[in-house]
Amino acid sequence: MKRRICPECKKRGILVADLYPHGVQCEFCARHVEVDAMFGILSVVLLAVVTVLDFNFWHLNYVGLIAAPLLIINALAYQYINARLMPLKHYKDETSL
Repeated sequence: MKRRICPECKKRGILVADLYPHGVQCEFCARHVEVDAMFGILSVVLLAVVTVLDFNFWHLNYVGLIAAPLLIINALAYQYINARLMPLKHYKDETSL
């Protein structure tokens, strides 16, 4: 099973399969860890804005031709990308949510 590094204790105690969408407790420090949703949302918004600006105003096209496929890939593999690549945040315990 693939594991990610906990942002608190820096050990591989986060199971990727259980991480998305509600988070999981670290096996070592018992902190509740989840994907930082704000980073994921901002990355999608940024890609969408760059794509629209490039195709409608800048007319460089190569920027849009890079950003548009990244936006489509992100939409198709959203759960995979979030669980494995997006930054993590943590809480002290389950009750602090």
